[in-house]
Amino acid sequence: MTRLILVIIFIFILGAALLPFGELPSSGAEQENPFLYLEKAMEVAGARVYEGEMHYWASLKEDSGEASLEEQAQRAGELIGLRSAEISSELFPASAVEPAAQVVELSQELPTGVKARLLLQCLEEQGKEGRHLVVTLSQEEKTDDLAAYAFKMPAVFAPQAKESNVSFCLAGHLDEELSLEQMEALASRIHRELEAKIIHGFKEGPLVSVTGYSPLLGNYFQVEGERFNLNVALRYDDYQGKTVIWVGTPLIARSY
Repeated sequence: MTRLILVIIFIFILGAALLPFGELPSSGAEQENPFLYLEKAMEVAGARVYEGEMHYWASLKEDSGEASLEEQAQRAGELIGLRSAEISSELFPASAVEPAAQVVELSQELPTGVKARLLLQCLEEQGKEGRHLVVTLSQEEKTDDLAAYAFKMPAVFAPQAKESNVSFCLAGHLDEELSLEQMEALASRIHRELEAKIIHGFKEGPLVSVTGYSPLLGNYFQVEGERFNLNVALRYDDYQGKTVIWVGTPLIARSY
C-alpha cells in the first residue's frame, strides 16, 4: 500500500511537470458543479454512482521554515479541517531507481461524511529537497460536499503552492457483465453525449479506457498538441458480479 502511495504521488509529480493544467478559479460562485457532466455520463451509461472523488496535487514552495514534515502536514491538514486526524510517517531509503523519501499521511472522516486523506512527501530532486502534497477527498453516493471543496482547495493552498492541479472522478456500477466491445461502445457513447473528441483508447485484459477532449469541461492537459479532459474506464469485477465504470476529468487519478 505504501509503495502504491509513492507511485500515485510520482504520477502527480510527473503530471505537473509535463502536462500543463489550466488553473481552477479560487471562487466557484459563478461556476458549475464540476461533477455535473460526470453525473450526466453516469446517467448515459445507466450506472448507479457509489462514490465520488476529488484529488488535489501541489508542488510546494521551498520556504517551509524549520518545520518538520509532520508539522507541515498537520498545518496543511488544519486548513481543510483535519484537526483530529490519524497520522503516520514512513522513511524510504534511496534505491537504484528512486531517491530517498519520507511520506507523512493524515486521514480523517469530516463531519459532512467526506473522507479525507492528505499525503505530504519529501524527496531529493536535482540536489534539492522537494515537497509535494496530495489531498484525496471521497464521498459515497453523493458529491454535494465534494463540489464545495472543489473551489476552495486551490485557494486554500495557493500561498504554499508553486503549481497545482485538481481532478474529479465518479465511480459507478452496472449490474450486467459487458463484453470489451460493449464497454468500448459505451465509452464512445459517453464521449458523444459530452461532445467530446476521442483522442486515445486502449484495452488491457478486462479493462477498457478511452480518453478525449470535451469543450464542455474546463480543465485540460495537453500532450503533443492534443487536449485531454475526459477519461472513461470500464472493467468487469468478478467478485462483485458487476461492471465497474469510472468517469474522470481531466483524468481518472486513482487506480482502476
